[in-house]
Amino acid sequence: MALDIIDSPKSSFVVEKIEELLKSYNLIVLKNAGRLSLDTIKDLASYFEEDLELNVDWYISLTAPDKLMNLADKFLKSKKLIVTEYLYSILAKNVPFVLAKFQDDSATLLLNEKPGVFISNEQWKYFENLGAFEKHGDRMICLANDVPVAVPLLEMPEVEEIFAYNDLIKRLKNKKVYGISLSQEFKSELQNSGILFCKPFEADTFLFLNNDKNTMDKLSKEFFKALDNKMKPEIVRYAGFVISRDTRSIDIDGYLKREYGFDNFLEYNAVTLSKKHYKISQKELIQFLIDQRGKTNPRDLFFVASTGSGKSLVYMLAAKVLYELNKSLTIVISPLKSLMEDQVYNLKRRFDEDSVAFINSSLSIEEKTEILSKVNSGQIYLLYISPETFVSHSFDSLIGSRQVGLFVVDEAHLVSSWGKTFRVDYGYLGDELKKLRKLQVFPVMATTATAIWSGELGTIDEISEMLGLKEPQIVFTDVKRSNIDIVIEKFQNDSSSKDSISTQKLEHTSEEILKLVEEKEKTIVYFPFVNHVKQVMGYLDAFPKIRRFVREYTGKTDDIERNKTYKSLRNGRVPVILATKAFGMGVDIHDIRKVFHHCVPPDLSEYVQEIGRAGRDGKKSIAYTYYHPVDPSNGLKLSKLSLPRKWQLKHVMEHIWNLVQIHSDGDIVISLDDLKFLFSTKADESPDQLKNKTRIAMFLVQKELERMAGRPVLIRKNEMYRYLYFSVEDEVGDLLLESFPEIRKVSRKTSRKDKTGTYTSIGSIYSVDIIELWKRCFPEKNIEQLIWLFFNKPAEVFGKRVYPRIKIDVSTNQNVETIERIFGSLLDLLERLTLKVTKQVTMEDFETLIKNTVNEYADFATIKDAKEKIRSIILNYFTGNKRNRKGKLFEISGELINTKIKGLRSNLIRVKSEWTTNFEQILETCSSKCVDYRSPNSGSTGTLFKVLSVMDILGLAIVSYSGGESSAIHFKCVNRTFLLRNKNLPFHILNEIHRKIDRNHEIAKVFYTADMSNKERWDFIENYYLGLQY
Repeated sequence: MALDIIDSPKSSFVVEKIEELLKSYNLIVLKNAGRLSLDTIKDLASYFEEDLELNVDWYISLTAPDKLMNLADKFLKSKKLIVTEYLYSILAKNVPFVLAKFQDDSATLLLNEKPGVFISNEQWKYFENLGAFEKHGDRMICLANDVPVAVPLLEMPEVEEIFAYNDLIKRLKNKKVYGISLSQEFKSELQNSGILFCKPFEADTFLFLNNDKNTMDKLSKEFFKALDNKMKPEIVRYAGFVISRDTRSIDIDGYLKREYGFDNFLEYNAVTLSKKHYKISQKELIQFLIDQRGKTNPRDLFFVASTGSGKSLVYMLAAKVLYELNKSLTIVISPLKSLMEDQVYNLKRRFDEDSVAFINSSLSIEEKTEILSKVNSGQIYLLYISPETFVSHSFDSLIGSRQVGLFVVDEAHLVSSWGKTFRVDYGYLGDELKKLRKLQVFPVMATTATAIWSGELGTIDEISEMLGLKEPQIVFTDVKRSNIDIVIEKFQNDSSSKDSISTQKLEHTSEEILKLVEEKEKTIVYFPFVNHVKQVMGYLDAFPKIRRFVREYTGKTDDIERNKTYKSLRNGRVPVILATKAFGMGVDIHDIRKVFHHCVPPDLSEYVQEIGRAGRDGKKSIAYTYYHPVDPSNGLKLSKLSLPRKWQLKHVMEHIWNLVQIHSDGDIVISLDDLKFLFSTKADESPDQLKNKTRIAMFLVQKELERMAGRPVLIRKNEMYRYLYFSVEDEVGDLLLESFPEIRKVSRKTSRKDKTGTYTSIGSIYSVDIIELWKRCFPEKNIEQLIWLFFNKPAEVFGKRVYPRIKIDVSTNQNVETIERIFGSLLDLLERLTLKVTKQVTMEDFETLIKNTVNEYADFATIKDAKEKIRSIILNYFTGNKRNRKGKLFEISGELINTKIKGLRSNLIRVKSEWTTNFEQILETCSSKCVDYRSPNSGSTGTLFKVLSVMDILGLAIVSYSGGESSAIHFKCVNRTFLLRNKNLPFHILNEIHRKIDRNHEIAKVFYTADMSNKERWDFIENYYLGLQY
């Protein structure tokens, strides 16, 4: 460790340090030295006056061989030497044998933070080729990468951190204090409390608040001066809240009693990175937030505390006080509809609070309009919204002219976890928040129960950066839940059984559930997959008396059943629920006694969240599992399957690149329909899942460009629905044009030919501006409901029967012969694989077979990432399970980590014929460019869309869609030159996501397999969250 000193230190102190080092080392290298005089120690060691004067001309003279060898001779004869880094580097480059004498007997003394000597351009010619120097303006900097390890000029004493104001007063009582970068108001407060301030050379204690660079520079400088005057002051940092006199005069306790009926605020046991513990109350947090009002640069708060610990009261009460002070609005970003609805309902029911509201996609336009009107008129002080609502609405439409007093991001860990992998609006949240903070000044509070403070997996810094938080005050409360006993037993599988480990575990868990029901204690049983829950529920059907006391709660459970299950567990009518991680946020049941994991998750943070649902009333509870090494592997594979592959991101980037190249103004619009085909992985995948995957991919491309350029390159402006298309008889079309100003005719009757004949559309093609139609005719619905009606019950929209259509633009990239040859090779490869895999093989063996077979086709050599693309085409378009074999060539079965696959020879002729027919139809219609309108609901169209998707993936065509159920995103490219020059992105951002997933898995495995006591397990968890567990 080395301490940088801002100004050149006094020679006397440097001399003392050199004398001390000469007792242990024979060579001292002075790094970042100013000009020095060492006359007083010339008898202790040799040195060169010209070197200590940093004489550039003398250094240049050493380029003469005779002078250099003369210097080397003196060097070899000296027993102890003092040189600057400049001379050391010249010797290292020209006569390295000289330094070998001192190889293990040297040290570097780090002196000055402002390195470099003044040098002219003429002088620089002698140094630029040595490789040891750089020229910065008119100064030459010595790189000195090979100098010995640095020794600090001075050792700073340990900084004592104090978090409570009263503790600070006790600590400073009867001390002479020098304050560094303290505000006059805070200094006056301390003086009023009896603290004596003095000049630095009189002080026995230095006090500072912020550890920013300027403050630390001043501290170093003054501490050095004190040492030079034979003083060694103690150093104290006050890391608590500095609250103004005005804020302290507000009766926060009175607000608590009046608004919520409570007499006392909760107090938290907080912890620092150095594992020091201190107390902090809800009141102090509320005062800190209120105190930021009116400040030019308000500080933000990052508050980490367990679920159910009262985090929401902090921002709710702060919001109320801020509203009464200046009528400001508090916005809360909440992840779940049910969570925000419950918050608002409880405030209204329990505390008779009418000035709170929420906005989410479940509201009609009329309901939204009414709430937004109340917000704009100042009737609402606390507004809960989803990240999607915040990202997709303009600030004017959301808050009107209201001043924001506080912005809260609840469940802030989702910004880094969901924002890049699952729910991209959390990723965009920070971009929109930064825009709003350019218009208004207000503090931000990020709050969560799960965040890692530091280290390689640290999320607090990452979340803070993504949200643009300004020097956030971090309050990290104790994560240890000592009332929960963690029990991890090894699962003993029966090696003689023919059943798989997965089947054996499911049977074991089922037996365990029978016992849990008999114990009648509230219990959550967690499973990684929905099908595991279904299998166990099927087993329990054989025990009807037990079965009625068990309910399920998964991502596929509808809202009504979820609510019933939640209430049944809360009121005790059903003691056991079987759940996936869908049963998580918003769970507010204090007396859950047990959490049982059928399989533990691959991420320790996820595990701690789930076991943390037990024992919130403080009573003894238990979290237990029967662990098998294969358990977390299920979740690990699932985590990675949810991420886009690198070839998919490259394909998205190519699509963006093509659009930016065409549009010289940088304004581009990308329909999610244009790209969502890339991410289809299974037949039953919902449209929303595909659209979300597409958004995530575009977000990762956007952020990778930003990472490379060091600033935004592609800015997301908005996401919108616009024009939908339909066909209808011309007579009906004329009537609709008269009744609906949102409708336009875009094409006359269309026709197309194929080998079986000519097909003509029912009538002309029309477009409808769905947003304007929604606003004028259907304000009682939300936009998604109206779009669903358009595609499924269009007569309810227009009062006439119309036929929805998708507009398809196709441009072929290569000549017809090349396209036919490559597509033919694909079909031939598929046939070979189908006939070869007649019996079940493992997925790993099947993927190896695909790669080896691809290598045999010369046609695929010109396709980028051909093996990955063809692998995905086969698994996504030609593979199904037993329930979904139609139109497939391969059948998949088994568990996620033990997947088997086999060919379906009986389907081969039909599938190949169907794909060939659609392919030929496309080439017949689109020899180079074409526009077509197709029904989205026709069975034959489904195969056509798949063929077009495969052609796009293989680079045979560029396909774009308009008028589907998906929205379109409007981007602005603000650095068109950079984007066009960087078409082939490395996507390090994806590598980093994978690295963190793997690292979390490694740490979790250590936790699950190590033999530890309960105390040791909670110590492990604390170290993990502090970033100290490696």
